Amino acid sequence: MEKPSWKIEAERSGNSLPDWYTLEEAAHYLGLADGSYLGRLARESKIITYKVGKYRFMDSKQLEILAEKRN
Repeated sequence: MEKPSWKIEAERSGNSLPDWYTLEEAAHYLGLADGSYLGRLARESKIITYKVGKYRFMDSKQLEILAEKRN
């Protein structure tokens, strides 16, 4: 999976973790309006995410799987 330029820049500035996407970043990558749909899927255990504090993260491999399923 090739990282989009906005993700690379966010990692460079220290605002994002390498190989991990917040649900907002994942939604942006998938072309969704926001992360609420992904949040619902995570709460229903339909996608694998990891919650740290109040944020949920998805690793790049899980995001690839989700992107393939959406196509």
